[in-house]
This record gives sequence, C-alpha cells and structure tokens, in this order.
Amino acid sequence: MEPQACTPKCLPVRRQDYGTQAWSSAWADKMYPRVDYEKCSGCKNCVEVCPGEVYRIEGDRCYPSHAEDCIECWACVEQCPTQSIQLIDD
Repeated sequence: MEPQACTPKCLPVRRQDYGTQAWSSAWADKMYPRVDYEKCSGCKNCVEVCPGEVYRIEGDRCYPSHAEDCIECWACVEQCPTQSIQLIDD
C-alpha cells in the first residue's frame, strides 16, 4: 500500500517557503478563492489567516490578488464572518 498525500489542511506554510509551483501540480482539480464583494465587510480575517498570502485589502474590501497561490486550506472560508468567500473549481 502506497502512502497517501497529505491534505493541504495539515500544511501550514507560507508562499515564500515553497513557492507557487510546489502546489500547482499536487492536485489536479485546483480550487480558487472567490469573494462576494457585496457581502464582504473588510474585516481582514482572510488576510490574517491565509498561509499563502492570497488576499489584500483595497478600500474596505478584500481581494484574492494572488488566487493562484491558494493552497486550499479553507482557513479564509472558515474565518469569514460574512461567509463571503468560497473556494471554487476554475
């Protein structure tokens, strides 16, 4: 029996530690963050919890400015108080 790959939830790493390419080929069905800007309150939780440094705040809303760096840990989705963030297949 071959060992199974670790899921992204157990990999608390930052983008600069491994770079984008370390994640891009690991999962065939890549998911990307999408923000419902009408619901986003600009609380900055996503910016603070994201290990991939995917988000930035512009004005009073968050934006996934580096969506390709998402490691699919779901931290942003779980910490968003307005449920404005989703991870979707692209």
